[in-house]
Amino acid sequence: MKGGGFLVLLFLLFCFLWGVSSIFGGIRKTLNPKKAPQPLPLRVPDRFETAAQTQISELESLFALHQGGALTRDEFEQLKHQLLNPPIPTKSQGVDRA
Repeated sequence: MKGGGFLVLLFLLFCFLWGVSSIFGGIRKTLNPKKAPQPLPLRVPDRFETAAQTQISELESLFALHQGGALTRDEFEQLKHQLLNPPIPTKSQGVDRA
């Protein structure tokens, strides 16, 4: 079994190189630790964006009612105009600045 000794030597060499590479890999990780990924900052929608989203959802609801036949074209146009052009509050009505 001459070839058996060669295989054992090859196996031992492989194990030695594997151990050396894992030791250096551990040292490299210790010297240069990877930074943990930073979580993305949460974006809080502002008042106007939320109002716009509300208008869009209400407009979609009106359109669905119009498509379903619950609203005539004139009723749909009138409600759409009211939704997209709300009355501007005057000084006597007061403005909510919350």
